[in-house]
Amino acid sequence: MFETILAFCFAIELGGAPANPCWMVKEDTRFYTVQECLHYAERQEAAVGAKLAQDYDMPPIVSVQCGAVPGRS
Repeated sequence: MFETILAFCFAIELGGAPANPCWMVKEDTRFYTVQECLHYAERQEAAVGAKLAQDYDMPPIVSVQCGAVPGRS
């Protein structure tokens, strides 16, 4: 089984200072194969990125990563 973690930041400080606000969310969705997880992650990155760009005046950076559920094979 596989699960996803969604991470997103807003690019406020482009000079490299550690001032960009970021959040991470472990999603409840589970997948039987890594291919299903990766396909979902790709769609989520696009959907969340588009929504954040529409709702806020700051450019978003979005990443959805897949990983094995601990204790599940």
